Amino acid sequence: MIQEVIDITQKLMKLKTVENRYIEIMKAVNFLQNYANQNGLYFETIENENHPIVIISNGQKRKFDVMSLGHIDVVPAENKDQYLPKIDGNLLRGRGSFDMKTGVAIGLELLRWVKKMGLDINMGIVLTSDEEVIGARSMDVVEKKGIHSKIILDSDGLTGISAIVEKTKNAIFGKLVSKGKKVSSRIPWMGTSAIDNLMLSLIGIRKHFPYYDGRHLPKSKREGGDFWENHLTIGIIEGGSSRYRVSAEASAELDFRVINGLTGKDIKKIIQPELVGNTRYQEIYEFGSINEDRNAPIMALYASIIERITGKKVKFIRDGRGSNSCMMKNKKGTTVIMHSYSGGGQHTPDEFVNLDTVKQQCLIQKEFIKKITELET
Repeated sequence: MIQEVIDITQKLMKLKTVENRYIEIMKAVNFLQNYANQNGLYFETIENENHPIVIISNGQKRKFDVMSLGHIDVVPAENKDQYLPKIDGNLLRGRGSFDMKTGVAIGLELLRWVKKMGLDINMGIVLTSDEEVIGARSMDVVEKKGIHSKIILDSDGLTGISAIVEKTKNAIFGKLVSKGKKVSSRIPWMGTSAIDNLMLSLIGIRKHFPYYDGRHLPKSKREGGDFWENHLTIGIIEGGSSRYRVSAEASAELDFRVINGLTGKDIKKIIQPELVGNTRYQEIYEFGSINEDRNAPIMALYASIIERITGKKVKFIRDGRGSNSCMMKNKKGTTVIMHSYSGGGQHTPDEFVNLDTVKQQCLIQKEFIKKITELET
């Protein structure tokens, strides 16, 4: 299985599946369709503007016992050579090796193995092509189509072979819009400054979401690469038409990252009392989060298999990054296992994956499928 995974990964890596390169994305879709046809698997694409969604399964089209979830798109490389996979000892280097064409290949080969073994389990793989795109909406489409699974295997957590992500932050994107009355700067008392009202609103909001930088760190313990704290980034501020005019309009785009089950509705309740003058808040998008129990039977089973195959103690971590599984709004009845091979250099010219751990993940997921099949029967 491991050699097939490496071969598929390398073929996918050569395709420049970045935003706005629809032809390259469709080459990947066609590759996946040929793979499904050659292995007697059900194949479907869902059109989603220029970001098609691919579904491959061993039978049932919508309701799965296990679903491998991932994406075929990558962030753009700095030069074309990064799209050429290179094997360096036990490392596979190049764009998409870590994030996450290796994960796609593992899901495909796991599904093919389930089909070949005739295991009595409904399994599917769902792949989007806009996960790396700002404003991605494919998972909304997936849910509207009624695609659901009892267990989701998500290799996009990029955890390393001996860690499982049990919780992620919820990303909530919003916008403040302030309206004022424009007058000459000579007579400001005759107008209303939208910029001032916007700034005063932001100062009030900062009381709830403190400013952090290299000199002002959160007090909590670092979890994975992040501090497990609520935080806010003010990404864009716009307003005004002239230095000689009191501003009639001003706006700010906000990025909240929150923990412990906070939702967009909670954020709105927190900031509403801080809005000054004719300033309004609107939510643009709520990303979603993972909130799993490490002691739940399915999670404990998967963790025990990791420990047996790797010989290492599993670390359960909290992480601020998101993935497609985070964006699923309805996770009722679903266990999300966010776990992956080891690697590094995500979104950089130095991206790589450790092939020894890729082999371990293949073994882990095959053993896991065997075990849950036995539980089902």
